[in-house]
Amino acid sequence: MTNTLSLGRIGEKDLRMDEPVCDDEESYEESAKHVNYKSLKDSEDGSIFYDNDNHIIVIKIDGLWMKLHVESLPDSIKYDF
Repeated sequence: MTNTLSLGRIGEKDLRMDEPVCDDEESYEESAKHVNYKSLKDSEDGSIFYDNDNHIIVIKIDGLWMKLHVESLPDSIKYDF
């Protein structure tokens, strides 16, 4: 892989449990929230996303959502961006 990988940033405001009753084209934003919910609910082990509300990376392992541990970089590692 030669490019960066950006995780989906998903929070409560990006999810909707129930499917909107109106036309998908008219309510595409609400439909997208339902698609996000279904996608996460039906996801397989290895699925990963950034929880925008709690500022954590979450991964599904053995059917359970788990927080991925991260830590600060050592002082010896610096980036110009």
